[in-house]
Amino acid sequence: MSELRASIIVCTRNRSHFLEDCVAAVCAQSIKPESFELLLVDNGSEDDTAEVCAKIISHRHAFNIRYLREETPGLSAARNAGWRAARADLVSFIDDDALVDPAFLQELVSAFDRSTNAASIGGRILPVFQGELPGWFSPLLKGYLSLQDLGGDERAYRPHEFAYGCNMAFRKSWLEKVGGFDPEMKHAEDKDIAWKLNSEGALREYHPKVVVRHCVPESRLTLSALDGIAKRTGEWELKRVRRLGRGSILMKRIEYYAKLCFAIGASIAYACLGRISKGRALVRYRLALLAGFRHGLS
Repeated sequence: MSELRASIIVCTRNRSHFLEDCVAAVCAQSIKPESFELLLVDNGSEDDTAEVCAKIISHRHAFNIRYLREETPGLSAARNAGWRAARADLVSFIDDDALVDPAFLQELVSAFDRSTNAASIGGRILPVFQGELPGWFSPLLKGYLSLQDLGGDERAYRPHEFAYGCNMAFRKSWLEKVGGFDPEMKHAEDKDIAWKLNSEGALREYHPKVVVRHCVPESRLTLSALDGIAKRTGEWELKRVRRLGRGSILMKRIEYYAKLCFAIGASIAYACLGRISKGRALVRYRLALLAGFRHGLS
């Protein structure tokens, strides 16, 4: 029997319609089924998630799939339940609306085998648009859609960079060392866990061949969605840095204003190219982030 090398964890809440496709992509991996397990963590769903998971497990009995239910609300609590129940040392998190490439696990395990000191590895997150891409969208807004492509070379993440929650993996021993995800963080828990690893001197790496394709619904391709998500991100970023002291709050505020200035400069460049809507959206996003951050200070 092959060694269990990796545990893939999918956290979900009231989004059962995504699970069949997500699981199908995991089960299409190029490595042997007995070398990985899949944990479906139901974060207190009120729809038919439990029934859908039971059906998936029944129909895919050749695969090691388990269902867990975590009643404590919040993605951090669900992620903690998942990795603590994982039986493999390598723990990979993907979203319920993500589709892993067939070589995803093979590349991930190989990356950890080569980088024996790496505590965490992330990879590319490419889009699957479910609607027409609006004219106001620009590459500078990739982070808003949780997309990540840092190029074709393997390298360490810089201190300010982090693997997005849709495609991030850890050695379980390191999650144990830093205490896992903070249950108080209901948003930006991926950035927070990166900061915790940084504080312990852990090595975090980006490997471009570890690829996930992330579904981007049409509802997210609207300016109102841009405003709401950006404001919420700003609010939670304040909660994250507030724990680090007043100096960190000041530095983050300076960073937000600096990025707003950059966005204004970029908008002028877009205007010169006749792409005014792209520049406006970029400034709008930065203003909404800043508004959310400042709202928490008031």
